[in-house]
Amino acid sequence: QTTKDKVFSFTPEIGDFTDFFRPDQSRIIPLAEENLRANLILAWLAGDYIAPRPDPAFAYNSTQIQLPVIFRNAGLAASDSFTAIFSSTDPNIVNTGNPVQLTPVAAGSSQTGIFDLTLANGITPGTEICGIVRTTVNGNIELVDSVCFLYGNYTAIFTDSVVQNVFPWSGG
Repeated sequence: QTTKDKVFSFTPEIGDFTDFFRPDQSRIIPLAEENLRANLILAWLAGDYIAPRPDPAFAYNSTQIQLPVIFRNAGLAASDSFTAIFSSTDPNIVNTGNPVQLTPVAAGSSQTGIFDLTLANGITPGTEICGIVRTTVNGNIELVDSVCFLYGNYTAIFTDSVVQNVFPWSGG
């Protein structure tokens, strides 16, 4: 069929064997809350869905760092320009720097944003430091995700440079 847009639909079964097809009224809100995140993600994936991840997730050994974060568009549509804001209540982060402005990201593509962070003095090597990245489009929060990295000296004990460009996977 090529004359109309296609629709992917399904009906998930929720609850347990005691809920049957008509759960008790007291179970409706808990069941809806239990399935909210999965349904939101499915809705977001139909459009643009920007997911932040630290790149790479290795250790830093300075109090002034530039934390690269990859913003991958896992959705089916290109994103608009967006702003990424790093925030944290971690006492090891003294200053989270300015928001990062990013240009539109095509579906399946990614873009790297750099956050200038100031860390506290005297952090114990091996400490995991975490923050929150909020992506906003036109001032509306689109996604909030945690980003963590390690503090200390990075020592590679094994490297493998053979496997390159394994993503994105494609069916054959």
